[in-house]
Formats: sequence, C-alpha cells, structure tokens
Amino acid sequence: MVEIASSSQDSLLAKVVLVTGCSSGLGQALATCLHSQTTPDGRTLYKVYATARRLKTLEPLADLGISTLALDVGSEASVKEAVATVLSQEERLDVLVNNAGISKFGPLAEQPLSEVTAVFDTNVMGVLRMTQAVVPSMAARGGGLVVNIGSVSAWLATPYAGAYSASKAALHALSDSLRLELRPFNIQVTTVTAGAITSSFSNNAEAGQSGERYERPGSLYRAHAPSIRARARMSQNSKGVQPASQVAARIAGVINAATAPGAKPPPAWFLAAGGALKLWVLGLLQKVLGRALDSTIAGQFGLA
Repeated sequence: MVEIASSSQDSLLAKVVLVTGCSSGLGQALATCLHSQTTPDGRTLYKVYATARRLKTLEPLADLGISTLALDVGSEASVKEAVATVLSQEERLDVLVNNAGISKFGPLAEQPLSEVTAVFDTNVMGVLRMTQAVVPSMAARGGGLVVNIGSVSAWLATPYAGAYSASKAALHALSDSLRLELRPFNIQVTTVTAGAITSSFSNNAEAGQSGERYERPGSLYRAHAPSIRARARMSQNSKGVQPASQVAARIAGVINAATAPGAKPPPAWFLAAGGALKLWVLGLLQKVLGRALDSTIAGQFGLA
C-alpha cells in the first residue's frame, strides 16, 4: 500500500505531486488533471508541482493556479534544487511522475553518438536522478509512489527509432529493479506503457533535422531520408492517436487508486494511449518469433 499519512491531520492534506516535462503534451495534461482532482466533499486531492526546463513554457499551468518550477532532469544540481524547494515548502513529497523525455530519430549506424547519449541522459539517467532525489524523504515518511512514463517502443523496436526504443527498454528495466529495491520502504513504482499520444513530441524530436542529415552526399541512407522523416512524425499520424487529456485521466486514475487509504499496490506496468495494446502484442511477437517479422517491419520503412 502507498498510504503515507502519519496522523489524522495529515490525512486531510493534499498529496504532494511533482511532475517532470510539463511544457506540453502529456506532462501538461497530467498536471492539469491532477490539479483538478477533488474528494467527494470538495477537498483538493493533490498539490501539484509542474516542472520544465524553461519556466515560460509553464505559464498556462501557472495561470490555473498550479505551482511551477524550473527543472532540468539532465542536471543533478537542478534536480536537487527543485526537490529541496518542494520539501521546504510542503515538508513532504508523496508522488513523483517521471514524464520528461526526448527522442532523436535516425539510423543507428550513422546517428551522432551525442544524440544517442542525450536521449539516454534524459530518458534513463534523468529518471534515476529524480528518483534518487525523492527516495530519502519518501522513505522517512513511510512510503510514496513513483510513476515512470515508458513506451510501447520498449517492446516493439522499429527502424530509425533505435535510440528512443533502447532508452525506454532501459527505463522499463530500471523501473522493475526499483520496484523490488524500494519494497522495504513502502515506495511503489509503476510504469506507464504508453502508445500514441497527441502532443508536440514528434516535432521536438525532429527539430528540423530528422531526414535532412541523411540527405547529404555520402550517407548510406540518402534514399531513405523520406522514411526517416516519416518515422519521426509517425506517432502523430497514427490512426489510434489519443488526446493527451484522455491518457492523463487514465494515469490519474491509477494514481488515485494507489494513494487511497488502504490501497493495494499499483500494477507493475499498464498500457495507456492509442494503439498501445496492438503495438505491445506486435512487440511480444517480435521477441518470440525473431526474424520471422523482420521482412514485414523492414518493408514498412522501405528496408526490405
């Protein structure tokens, strides 16, 4: 269970939640959704701290009355400062949502290692930095909840998204280990296996570079540049893409259930967003059947 109140007075206090990566998309939607949650008698359920690298991007959330903080998950100093700020103001931090993430698309054989490193630093090390920063206070209070935003890409590897898929696979493994290691302290860990979500994520990932870099003379993938660019936009062009607000509501429901009095532990992981189940099944088949699916998947990207 994740009920962490230490007194009857504490039980009336809103749970304190810190969400990373709230400049747009799922992070922004989740901060908004949690901020709006109330008990049947009208009490606020959560005190939300929405974070992003640039405070200006959080102005729409600040206008709603949500507390905002500048936070770069790639900086240990920034992480420690943000967590210390929350603890100094609230004296508790009950729920951490590790949502911040980036992607860079391209063929791994030619993709700059600096890009791959940046993806892992945000998507994996950023999660670990945040988790290490909050665990001491959670353990001292008798428990807490860590929600990691993963991806079906951890299960289903496709061309041109290798860095992102590998980082999310690492995140899922990290979450599994953390879930076991934090059991003695009543700190629960759950991972969202997300599918296609309406956001600016693919635009951020592309940054005007996906495809263009590989159009240069000498690139082995010059003829495949259009496919690389299309892969960068794929999540937003999927038929099953789901609004961020709907996915946020699903995640908020899991958080509500996990933090309620007498709650059972949350699921180790759960599917959310458009096409997640279908892609998860395909990923499972890819691992079981191995090369049997290679020609089908490669063919969709002009690599057959």
